[in-house]
Order: sequence, then C-alpha cells, then structure tokens
Amino acid sequence: VNDVRVAFATAQGPAYEFTRWVDEATLKTLALGVLPDGYGEYRWEGKIFGFFVEADNGTESRRRWTAKIDTYEQLAASGRIESLLGRRFFRVLVTTTSPRRLANISAEIARHTDRIFWLTTRHALLTDGPFSACWQRPRLKEPQSLNTSQP
Repeated sequence: VNDVRVAFATAQGPAYEFTRWVDEATLKTLALGVLPDGYGEYRWEGKIFGFFVEADNGTESRRRWTAKIDTYEQLAASGRIESLLGRRFFRVLVTTTSPRRLANISAEIARHTDRIFWLTTRHALLTDGPFSACWQRPRLKEPQSLNTSQP
C-alpha cells in the first residue's frame, strides 16, 4: 500500500498534483461495506480524480474478489462516496503480484463490469510510474494510462 501511495506522491508533471491520502484505519470508520487499503486523490489538468487502492498479495479467494467487486459497484451507483469523501466518481486501482494474478482478477471483474477498475502489477507501477500505460482494464486488450478519458 505504501508503494502505491509513494508512487502517486512522488509522481511529477506540469499538470499533476497529489492532493489527498486516507489510510485504511480511517476508511474503516466509514463502514463502506468493503475495506480498501487506502484512498487517494490527485489533480490532473484541473480535474480531481479519487481512487481506492486494493493492494492484492495473492491471498484472497475468487469469492472474496466477487464480494469486493459487487460492493464497489454498489458504492459507485449509490452516490454515498460523495457524502463521505466529497467525490462523486472514483476508480479502484488494483495492484497485484504478477501478470498471472492480474489476469485472473481482471477476468473475475470482467464477469461483472468493465467500469471503475484499473489493474497493474506492483512491479509495473514502481518501474513505469502511475501515469504510464501500465494499467489493464477489464475487457480491454491494450494497456491504458490513467490520463485517458475512460471512467
């Protein structure tokens, strides 16, 4: 989780600013129905983007991932995040331990949605940075950058 936070905190760009980090302990008090590993916000070209972090270590079952996916979808549809964190829209950024694990989680997400979830390996995030085209989207074949216009 710290790797993700530091990757965003140290990223640089003329149109970029890391603006907020909320840790897991604080998120627990919000009773979201899912306990993300963190929540962050950044400003890119004047727009603020909110994101939850799921730092996967390869230990959670498919059933647990299905429950997380469903809960995040419900949170996105409910608008509850806006009252809790001040953002109407959010992404769920998933970091994994390997390309194989990424493919497995992405396939499970794709069974439910092609929205809000962005996945990468921890290695790619740390090597290439958070705004490189290192992110996989469910149902898309080409890697994406967080700067694309897709939700």
